[in-house]
Amino acid sequence: MARALLKLRGVEARYGRFVALQDVSLVVPEGAAVALLGPNGAGKTTLLRTVSGMLAPTRGEIRFGGERIDGMRDYRIARMGLAHIPEGRGIFPGLTVRENLTMSSNVGGNGGGVKRALELFPVLGERRDQVAGTLSGGEQQMLSLARAIIVRPRLLLIDELSLGLAPRLVTHLFDTVARIRDEGVSILLVEQYVTHALRLADIVLIMAKGRVAFIGEPGELERDERLVESYLGHAGTASYAIAEGPAPAKRKARARSAKRTAARKKRA
Repeated sequence: MARALLKLRGVEARYGRFVALQDVSLVVPEGAAVALLGPNGAGKTTLLRTVSGMLAPTRGEIRFGGERIDGMRDYRIARMGLAHIPEGRGIFPGLTVRENLTMSSNVGGNGGGVKRALELFPVLGERRDQVAGTLSGGEQQMLSLARAIIVRPRLLLIDELSLGLAPRLVTHLFDTVARIRDEGVSILLVEQYVTHALRLADIVLIMAKGRVAFIGEPGELERDERLVESYLGHAGTASYAIAEGPAPAKRKARARSAKRTAARKKRA
């Protein structure tokens, strides 16, 4: 069994008086992908923010690579090999693609990482002189991933990679994340699309009301739709079809509507 790269034990985090995380314990093994699922407001984003040092825990212990990091400043944690892609794109929108990548290269001290990033996302090479904020949503998310992998992290935290993107592009991004994982980078992923999360993950955690409510293997959720619905509700069950389901369904509905319209015109 791979040793633990990240380990949380009894972690609590607050926003003022509001307790966002309660007694959270989990492990991310080296080289593994862990999917963190749950309804809105369950504490998923707060957990990532707490691990990366953006929010200091009020109780508990966080260890990364065997070293205790709870309460450590975020830049120090980043230098240890932890990269965090926050919800809503982790880029500098006023800088060009080239400048975004160069900044990450300077921070990570790894010029070769830029070449690797452009191999994974060749479109960024074509857009290197374009201002990042003018890229499409998918291209901005590619740039977020590229910036993160340039520093060659040991652990990559990803918050809602698919947010606001078309299903086809989401599939492409998840394929890239799988390649990054296969190169030995551990992944802790918050994701709304259950299908993509389960395909990527070795371990699945479900959060509810600031606590870890379920820990298991992806197969346990894939085999038991009622288990998904009990933790995630109907939205979680429906998200199994996100990759291929909704788009074809909409196309069929539009086709039926067009046929009915044509039939009415013909009768008129």
